[in-house]
Amino acid sequence: MPHLLDSAKIKLFSETIPAIVEQEIAPGKRGRVKCIGKYWPASLYPPSCHIIFSPGEPVLVVGMEKMTLLIRPFASTP
Repeated sequence: MPHLLDSAKIKLFSETIPAIVEQEIAPGKRGRVKCIGKYWPASLYPPSCHIIFSPGEPVLVVGMEKMTLLIRPFASTP
């Protein structure tokens, strides 16, 4: 079942933060990233994104929902 984001609990950051995928992240499937030296659960943002990220890929953190980081492709524009 796809993860539905609760827009009331989403905090988007004013600047993106680089991270590295540690566990595969796919549509509807949370994974894990390493960001600022720590491991975090992560989901795609926006949820309509249809990309699969593999371990070792660079991504950008754009926000947070509870304790889950929200990521997008490193090369995409805001």
